[in-house]
Amino acid sequence: KGRYRQFYQINAEVFGIASPYIDAQLIFMLATLFSRLSVTDIKAHINSLGCP
Repeated sequence: KGRYRQFYQINAEVFGIASPYIDAQLIFMLATLFSRLSVTDIKAHINSLGCP
């Protein structure tokens, strides 16, 4: 309704590793990256494609 919204989206997927710990490692890696880049005001919407 006349309002512009701007956002950026990033996606990351890991193939070939079945351990759930890889999900935590990926989240930690992205948090570290944003911290080192001094990026603030981040919202994370975490989703799952499901389990086989």
